[in-house]
Amino acid sequence: NSYDRWCVRMKAIFGFQEVMEIVNTGYSDPPENATDKQQAAFREAKRKDCKALFYLHQCVDEANFEKIALAKTTKEAWDILAQSYAGVERFKTVRLQTLRRQYELLQMGNQETIQEYFSQLQSLTMISN
Repeated sequence: NSYDRWCVRMKAIFGFQEVMEIVNTGYSDPPENATDKQQAAFREAKRKDCKALFYLHQCVDEANFEKIALAKTTKEAWDILAQSYAGVERFKTVRLQTLRRQYELLQMGNQETIQEYFSQLQSLTMISN
């Protein structure tokens, strides 16, 4: 589906930009008594996160941008999109199961014409698309 294709493309972009790890794991603030090395590592992680979040913002449509606009990190935004997609997929699965069951129960009545039965069948088909 389109989300899966988009995900593959984004992972390729993140990999090329060398920010995939920050997308997957995020980063944490340094301790208060951080060494210079820890401070430098934090600044680098934050820089990579900003870079990844920039790419993510550029590669989503308006509806998805609204979902992630307030996310403070790329990991947070990425997780929001994944959860949103999972909810849509569950909804689609339930909807298709319901339509499948309606199709299985569909029978032509004794007083029903072939045209009426065909219209019911066609209606179910159009709903499923």
